[in-house]
Amino acid sequence: MDANTYISTRMNEAVQLKRNGKFDEASDIYSELNIRFPDHPGILKSWAKISVCQFKYNQAIEKFESAIKLYEKFNNHQEIFQCRDQIFTINNRFNDPSTFTQYYRAVSGQFNATPQL
Repeated sequence: MDANTYISTRMNEAVQLKRNGKFDEASDIYSELNIRFPDHPGILKSWAKISVCQFKYNQAIEKFESAIKLYEKFNNHQEIFQCRDQIFTINNRFNDPSTFTQYYRAVSGQFNATPQL
């Protein structure tokens, strides 16, 4: 199995775990992927979202920022914008809890969940 297929397969497994509310297990997959493929911005971005699901907002921001640095090397402005927007949403959670709740529900797949602020 080539690297891209392996990454895709493992990330799909993590998404399924996330949808079932198994955020720690999903995070473990992203941690393993990040060790094996440390310069992959998609891994970091997805892992950041799992950190949001775990209410680890500072860690999520750090992962989004690391992903941004890698996306900048590829001039991927769409992904940079998305990461920055998610950082803004996290940082603005106290000022706009309704938007943050919608964001959390979308990221986590837990459509009735209430996030910790």
